[in-house]
Amino acid sequence: MQLPSLVEHYLEWKHNRLINLEDDQSSSCHQFQVTAVDIFGLWSSILQLDGEPMLCLASLRAMDGNTSAKCMANAAHMDHHVFPSMYMIAPSDVDIFRHDIHLRLGECDGSQVDKAVNCTDNWKAANSTDEDTVHVFEQTGIFILACRHGIVQTVHCGLTRKRAKYLLVTINKLLNVHGANQAIGSNIGCSLTSTVAASSIWDKPSCNTLQFAVNAFHGHAHNRRCQLENHPLYCHGFGLEDLKTCERIFAGSNAMAPLIHHASHFHYIQYLDLHFDQWDMDRYLELTLSLIADYSKDLDAYRVLYLTQTLNFEAWVSEELEYLKNVVTELMQDALAIKYVEALKLLWKYRLVKV
Repeated sequence: MQLPSLVEHYLEWKHNRLINLEDDQSSSCHQFQVTAVDIFGLWSSILQLDGEPMLCLASLRAMDGNTSAKCMANAAHMDHHVFPSMYMIAPSDVDIFRHDIHLRLGECDGSQVDKAVNCTDNWKAANSTDEDTVHVFEQTGIFILACRHGIVQTVHCGLTRKRAKYLLVTINKLLNVHGANQAIGSNIGCSLTSTVAASSIWDKPSCNTLQFAVNAFHGHAHNRRCQLENHPLYCHGFGLEDLKTCERIFAGSNAMAPLIHHASHFHYIQYLDLHFDQWDMDRYLELTLSLIADYSKDLDAYRVLYLTQTLNFEAWVSEELEYLKNVVTELMQDALAIKYVEALKLLWKYRLVKV
């Protein structure tokens, strides 16, 4: 069987080199997919025309983790090669935030954020990975960042109990490369602000006006006040985006899981790189058709339904949000009325017992 060897030599030629683990354990070939990003018009700071108005959000992205892409510990442990993938960020860059990972997602300086808007407890997948699972698997999953069109830009392997470091290094890399006015969607985007605020890069997101949001599917399980502040339906600049990009990517990468569960670390990274590289090329070829399918029909339907009617959505959302903020605590007259009704029920119950 010469096919596996042929594939390896092709990939070696494509990436120009192979790295030996004994020579360099922290080397990284990661490159933010800026070539594709420039073509897609997502890097607005470079492709903006003279006199073109600034977008309120320069680009939209989504990030999430997936535990299907596991790899067994001690699988092919004699292979010491490291595959130089452009998707992977070096472990040394991730370890910069090792002192920030004592925080649980949604915590700030050891205290929970306001319970009225904290929704992280509803999502079991956001909790830490079981230690027994970590001992069985060398790699317990992947954590990715992708643009709104499905182009994968960063991949982290080996999810651990301290998952905060992956999102911090991803955010840091994004802001370093793409600058201000970025937006990121996540299942628990409502609590990421406090997590980042308690990290070593606490000032970078605010200085670059980074905005977090919850994706459309998970957003409806968050409380109403959280939705008004973080759901893309109500956030300015998100348009028709649902921010469920990562779930679509994982639906494709899950088919590769049986191939990598017992692979060496070299082949584990190799398969992931090969899959995501082909995935990105397919998304590029389908980009024009997806834009037409996703936006043209919806815009035409909206114009037909609301040809002359003016709908002030932003004012309605602001009014509802202000109302919910004012009724966080129960009004005194409502509490007294409820207590009065409960007292009447208790009195009626005692009267029945005496009869």
